[in-house]
Amino acid sequence: MVVAFMLSPEGDLLSVELQSDNGNDALRRMAIAAIRKARPYPKVPPVLGDGPFRFEIAFDAQ
Repeated sequence: MVVAFMLSPEGDLLSVELQSDNGNDALRRMAIAAIRKARPYPKVPPVLGDGPFRFEIAFDAQ
């Protein structure tokens, strides 16, 4: 499962969405909750540009 999220230059969480899904409802809820619970995110260094910034994280249950 891959979860994508976007941050503003200030580190605000703008969105969270599934990019791919393995059909596991519990893992889906846990992955999205992990992205939200990781707040607050730090400010993005200005050298990286104006944003918003998109990140993708793969979650795997074994």
